[in-house]
Amino acid sequence: MAERHAAHAALAGLFDGDPDRRAWHRWAAAFGPDPAIAAEVEEAGRRAMRRGAVATASVAFERAAGMETDNGRRGRLL
Repeated sequence: MAERHAAHAALAGLFDGDPDRRAWHRWAAAFGPDPAIAAEVEEAGRRAMRRGAVATASVAFERAAGMETDNGRRGRLL
């Protein structure tokens, strides 16, 4: 499990020019709630919505909610 998290952390560092991929890999590398990662994944969801990728956006918002520590923001994302 730790190796998988480390691999995703390394991959996140490779995608500085692609914020969506960076956000997904940061999410996969996290060990617990992290509002900064939640915000990145939420923004990836917003970009997906603008592209019309509703299913991808839905997954992003759900994952962002799981990373959120604030109940109000978590509820809004869900």
